[in-house]
Amino acid sequence: MGLPSTRDDARLLTHADAAAMAAQLPDNNHPAPGAGGLPLPRTIVEAMSMLAFARQQGVTAFWAASPNTESGDVHMHWPTEDSSTLIFRKDESRCILIASGLGPRAHMYAHIKPCDSKQASGLLTVAAAAVRNAH
Repeated sequence: MGLPSTRDDARLLTHADAAAMAAQLPDNNHPAPGAGGLPLPRTIVEAMSMLAFARQQGVTAFWAASPNTESGDVHMHWPTEDSSTLIFRKDESRCILIASGLGPRAHMYAHIKPCDSKQASGLLTVAAAAVRNAH
């Protein structure tokens, strides 16, 4: 059963909910790089791939990882509504939500939202286990 993307009442996950779900690994002995956490893209291509995957799976909003801001503000790769990329400020206490408007063709943008708000409709994470060759 699926809910149409025109419904906004399917957004049920807080940032803590998403982080706890992302921490569940299918193979703790051989986790993939980045596994066990929320998405933190290293390039614009990686960010766009994550957005495309979310849309393909019917996710209209998901939480992203917050970067390390010890050295100051961080310029991220998530797009914003003003055609720039998100800047996560050093003293920011809110979380990053990637969300679209209602409808299947609405664009997805990064937003800064209260971490305890139930605004995500799905989860993006690296969960696949890496396989090592035993030579």
